[in-house]
Amino acid sequence: MRSSAAALAVLMVAAAQLSACTREVPPEDRPENLTVSVFLDVDATPEQSKAIEDRLRAVPDIVDLSFVSRQAAYEKIRADMADRPDLLEAVKPEQMPESWALTVAGRPAFERLYRGPLRGDLRQLDGVESVVFRGKKMQASMTDCVMKARTMVDPAPQLDIAVFLTMDASEKEKQAIESRLRAVPGASAVRLRSREEGYEILKETYEDVASGIAASAEPKDLPEVLVLTMADRPAVFRANDDRVDEQLCRMVGVDRVIVPPKPLASRATS
Repeated sequence: MRSSAAALAVLMVAAAQLSACTREVPPEDRPENLTVSVFLDVDATPEQSKAIEDRLRAVPDIVDLSFVSRQAAYEKIRADMADRPDLLEAVKPEQMPESWALTVAGRPAFERLYRGPLRGDLRQLDGVESVVFRGKKMQASMTDCVMKARTMVDPAPQLDIAVFLTMDASEKEKQAIESRLRAVPGASAVRLRSREEGYEILKETYEDVASGIAASAEPKDLPEVLVLTMADRPAVFRANDDRVDEQLCRMVGVDRVIVPPKPLASRATS
């Protein structure tokens, strides 16, 4: 259900952008491009929705804050994509995600919001599926950003923690993330893996099993990655226990974090 809701959220954003293309107002000044949409999990509770609303109401320079129900979202997407019935055929109102839509007063206020702490704050809140700054890259939820499995029966001995950056991460954001990585207890070294290096790894990984994956990609399509090498495996396990990935996922510019899992037997000794 989560992936379905995320896909519908992407469709809703695309529909709004297609509809806006026919208007005379310059793109950067259109209200929909000064709006932050916070899409809720399909099972988000009223209490979780209220907590999200409270955080959004604390934003300065608000022009409008509104709740978008499933039915309202369905009616809007039908209107925006009336000329594409093929895309709407299988969409039902109950499948649409609920959301909050926040509009601010002008481009400077929107850019301050985009570069500020709001994305990280929302990622920490239960009930958030995804955050969309209109005209910007869709932001992953905390669930999508953090590691999926903290333990394995017999994990490979790895010392590297990988922090995948958003495609539009600024130099200032990269520096802040690097500084945070260097402060992790047990940190040994931090380096930036370039898009070109990532592409070579992709080609090597898939050349024997799915060469088409690498052939269809280009270095510019891949994210930069900050790689933190830990001093030893106990330091890796401590980072795992301390949920360093969740701390990093609250930072602007971070898209995904991978911390090597612990062996199951180490639970009792950590």
